[in-house]
Amino acid sequence: MGGVGKTNTALEYSYSFGHQYQAVFWVQAGTSVELTKSYEAIANKLRLRDALTPQSSAGDSQDLSIYSGVELARE
Repeated sequence: MGGVGKTNTALEYSYSFGHQYQAVFWVQAGTSVELTKSYEAIANKLRLRDALTPQSSAGDSQDLSIYSGVELARE
């Protein structure tokens, strides 16, 4: 669903509400390689080890992660 402004909407949200989070992460997720590289960069920035696998923290996270380039499978 390209060309409808999803990236610009996410950018605007992060600029408007980013101050409400401890951190804002922009994750490139168009391919598994991009996703892995994005998580590696975040782990390096936060000085974390063994943090390459995304963890779900359903509802209690203080971080905002924005996934760019994700194509959802249709069922």
